[in-house]
Amino acid sequence: MSNIIKLNCLISGDDLNDIVTLPISMDEQVDSLRYTIKERWSNRLKNIDHGKLILYKVDNKDLGEVIKYCKDGRNSKLGKHLSPLDTLRENFEVQPNKKSIHIIVYY
Repeated sequence: MSNIIKLNCLISGDDLNDIVTLPISMDEQVDSLRYTIKERWSNRLKNIDHGKLILYKVDNKDLGEVIKYCKDGRNSKLGKHLSPLDTLRENFEVQPNKKSIHIIVYY
């Protein structure tokens, strides 16, 4: 069993074409994922400290509903807030469905 998972990430307000998939070890802390997200969207997030990124795990399997929720610019957060101190393994025991959004990024 691989220790690496691939997480589909989306910044709140974006649409389907803006999803990025990031490989990361399940043993890494959520804070490491924030750093990886900051690197991947370096131009867009250049003036934002990685510590200001707030990550939510999305449990909803309906991709269209998640995209609509993000595009609507709702103030309420979708999913479960991920603590920077948790490991990814604490939140993802196995590779999640590759056709879903796993992480929504707020800043």
